[in-house]
Amino acid sequence: MSPCKSTACVALAAVSTLIAGVSDAFVVPSASVLGASRSNSRAPGSSSSSSLSMGADGGTTRGDFGKQTIATLLAGVTAAANFESANAANKLQVSSTASGSRVNKDPISLLQWGLPIDCKPARQLQEVVEAAKLDLFQKNWSRAVSNCSKAKSAMSGNKAAILKAVGSSNEAGATKLMADIDMGLGALQRIVQDDGAGVVLEKAKLDEAYPVHATIVSNVGNLEAMMVPPDYTKKLEANIPGDFDSLPRLLGRASVEFVMEKPKGEKFDVAGVLYDKVRLTMVLDGFTAPVTAGTIIDLVQRGYYKNMPITRSDGFVVQTGDPDPEGNVHDFFPPGSDTARKIPLEIAVTEDKLPMYSVTTEDDGRGYAATKLPFQAYGALGMARSEFEADSASCQFFWLLFDSDLTPAGKNLLDGRYAEFGYTVDNQELLADVKEGDIIKSAKVISGMENWKQSA
Repeated sequence: MSPCKSTACVALAAVSTLIAGVSDAFVVPSASVLGASRSNSRAPGSSSSSSLSMGADGGTTRGDFGKQTIATLLAGVTAAANFESANAANKLQVSSTASGSRVNKDPISLLQWGLPIDCKPARQLQEVVEAAKLDLFQKNWSRAVSNCSKAKSAMSGNKAAILKAVGSSNEAGATKLMADIDMGLGALQRIVQDDGAGVVLEKAKLDEAYPVHATIVSNVGNLEAMMVPPDYTKKLEANIPGDFDSLPRLLGRASVEFVMEKPKGEKFDVAGVLYDKVRLTMVLDGFTAPVTAGTIIDLVQRGYYKNMPITRSDGFVVQTGDPDPEGNVHDFFPPGSDTARKIPLEIAVTEDKLPMYSVTTEDDGRGYAATKLPFQAYGALGMARSEFEADSASCQFFWLLFDSDLTPAGKNLLDGRYAEFGYTVDNQELLADVKEGDIIKSAKVISGMENWKQSA
């Protein structure tokens, strides 16, 4: 198929026109960069006959403190450089775009905000705890201490409301979590209050503070997870149209691990650091896309992705799942069936209690309505589909290589158009050197199978 005749060019032209009205500074990539010349390239929003509407390029680098010494001035300079790199790797991923907007790029935070709960005290607690991480990154010790105090007060002052939100069956577990959070906040305060100036001492302080903060975040997330209404998953499943009763579904969340290798044993090179393998941990979210997430779990369990090649890596997305990249079959066919299994488009809009099906937000008349899990984290997971067929996804998905400057807040052209079903939460920065032809050596579910069902 000629690039100029492919539907990818049509999609690109439409996006170019839209972007022109949004931002004159936004550079639209060429069709060749988008891989439009490959007729069977299933990019986000594409199939063998259509292609990507828009994605974003970007990445993060893995910090490496290395060995530090203060024996000489040169060693001190080296230590400072390594310290700043590692500090950046641990910050709450909130950054300013070229337009000055603030974008939350932290997948853990986005997953927590995406939980279907309604407890303002818990959200206030989460917000202050996240602010404390930004304080650590900025080395604003006094503000970090202040935010720890605010978090402790927000929790103790609203204990009754929080316990009510978790329900009587979870009260004992929630009480312990709150005690652990309070203890962690106290420990974090003591760490950042300690006197210490200079690169090496500040590095030591952050080395101790970040793991403590990570534990606090995890406990807050576990506390919030207890607040999901007991009957929510029943409503979630009942909301799935009956036409899709035969499809798998994930009624909650699950974690999946993918391991990738270079085909000839080469190393992955990310920011000058070499890796034998790329080991990714992804959290799949059935609260926002139950059928999509359930389908990926089903395919992982079947061993479908084992030894599957990466079929696209262009700086915007890394994509896999095409069973015959050079042929005519690009979908999953269940054993014994001559019909490809297709799944519906699922979009979870922030203002809605449940996902909507088979329609984009634009077609639903809501344009740029915010989605519960936005495409704004490096390694965000999206389901590939035909550009002009909402319910055409099957087995191909992509990791978005997000960059806040290329995809600024409120101008994301993927949200509301493609199913976002989770995030990569560990080693996502290694996607920067995953290339076309690299191989998924293994894929397995590591938690959450109790939330999965084969069908209705």
